[in-house]
Amino acid sequence: RFGLRIPYLTMSKADYLALVDHLAARAGWPCPLSCSSQAMTWEIRHAGRTPRTAQQFIASLSLQEKQ
Repeated sequence: RFGLRIPYLTMSKADYLALVDHLAARAGWPCPLSCSSQAMTWEIRHAGRTPRTAQQFIASLSLQEKQ
């Protein structure tokens, strides 16, 4: 009967790409330059440059790799 709102603040482009690189390294694979351009395309089509978007981008790449 009440809503909980969790805001995700927009990050700068450099911070967003650094986070994508960090999350990719944590997942066990390096993020080449093409990964950065894919991450920017991903954020345009999704919720913007947020930590959540970066996490979802890495998760989607992990799923693609498994298929």
